[in-house]
Amino acid sequence: MFRIISGQWKAKKISAPKHFIVRPTTDFAKEALFSILENRYDLEYCSVLDLFAGIGSITLEFASRYCQDITSVEINPKHTAFIHSTAKQLEMISRINLQKGDVYDWLKKNRKKKQYDIIFADAPFDETDENKYYELINLVLENEKDQYIEGCKEIVAMRYHNLMSTLGLPEDNSNSNAKYYSLLDIYQLAEKIYDKDFATWLRNHFEEIDFLLHLAKEDGVVLMEGVGFGATPGTVRVSEANLADNDYKKIANRILSLLKEYYEKYAK
Repeated sequence: MFRIISGQWKAKKISAPKHFIVRPTTDFAKEALFSILENRYDLEYCSVLDLFAGIGSITLEFASRYCQDITSVEINPKHTAFIHSTAKQLEMISRINLQKGDVYDWLKKNRKKKQYDIIFADAPFDETDENKYYELINLVLENEKDQYIEGCKEIVAMRYHNLMSTLGLPEDNSNSNAKYYSLLDIYQLAEKIYDKDFATWLRNHFEEIDFLLHLAKEDGVVLMEGVGFGATPGTVRVSEANLADNDYKKIANRILSLLKEYYEKYAK
């Protein structure tokens, strides 16, 4: 079950068949997402692409907020049928263009046909490895190589450079790396800067969640754990999409500073 947060069908509860194996976006996440979007866009006049649409939690939320041009791509025919029947019941079907198919294949076939103001992609992280995320990001960004997209690429590339160079790590400048986010193995970084014994001690005494909580509590640096994105334990995820360029130097320096604090504990 999920709930439409706002708009025409505010507070409307949508119940999917019990045999559906789904993970609709939580109310909390949708409220945060749409709060950001509505401060930046007039959704009624936006063209939206919802990839991995599932049972339509995001699609129906856009439609309820009077967005008139929503394309939803979902591979499961039962899910697309559910979105269609629900949207029809709520009299919003005219706002939604349902596409049944594999997202990656669909993007390759349609990436030159239309531009979108907003693209939402909630890939199933438990079934999607890191390389597929890079492929997805590249397919989306290469929809059309205009100045805006190229400018975005330059921005995330600079943030990626600031992060990696400050950490003293090699940069991956291959085409497969969209640089939208970086996965940092804290244990490998500890071994590179200090030694293998310290890295082993750190692995035995601290998990990445301890590292993340410490950064958040003491410095307001909020990162994510990387395991859910196909990485190994001890990996943290840094998004290059959110902060100012120089903030990534600050993040890197705080990571190094925290590793130093841990090393001082180890040395005692």
